[in-house]
Amino acid sequence: MKRNIVRCEHSGRVHRCPSDTCSPVGRVQIYQKYSSDCYQTGQPSADGQTFSQKWYRIYLPNKAKGFVNSFFCEGVKIPRCKR
Repeated sequence: MKRNIVRCEHSGRVHRCPSDTCSPVGRVQIYQKYSSDCYQTGQPSADGQTFSQKWYRIYLPNKAKGFVNSFFCEGVKIPRCKR
C-alpha cells in the first residue's frame, strides 16, 4: 500500500471515522507530517465551524489510524479511499 504525506497547519483530533461525532483515537500536532494512504468525503464539523467534508485517513506514530479533517491537514496527490 502506497502512503503519502499530509502536513498539518493546525492541531486537532483524529477520529475513528470521517466525522467529528466519531470517537477520537488521537491528535495531530501543528507543523507535523503524517502518513496517509487516502481520503474520504464525510460529515463536516458538527459544531458548525468552517470545516471541509474531506477527511484524510492517517497513521499516527503510536500505530493508531483514523481520519483527520482537511481543515487541520492537507495532502497532495492523495487518492480517494476505495470502499
